[in-house]
Amino acid sequence: IWLFGGGALFGALLAAGQVDAVEVTVVPVLLGAGVPLVPAGVPRAALALARSRVYPSGMVALHYAVPGARRA
Repeated sequence: IWLFGGGALFGALLAAGQVDAVEVTVVPVLLGAGVPLVPAGVPRAALALARSRVYPSGMVALHYAVPGARRA
C-alpha cells in the first residue's frame, strides 16, 4: 500500500509493524507551523536511510527502510 498523507493511519500501521519503508521529501520552504508525520503517542521507530535524491529545485527525497517491520 502506498499512503500519501494520513498521519493517523500511518501511525497506526507503523506501531503495528506493518510499515517497511518511509519516503519523506524535504521542500525548502520555512513554515511557522506544520502537520506532523504521525500524531502524538506513536512509538518511536528506527529508520535506516536506504537512498536519497537531490532535485534541481532543492527538494531532497529521503527513502528509509524500517528495520524489524513484519513481512507478509
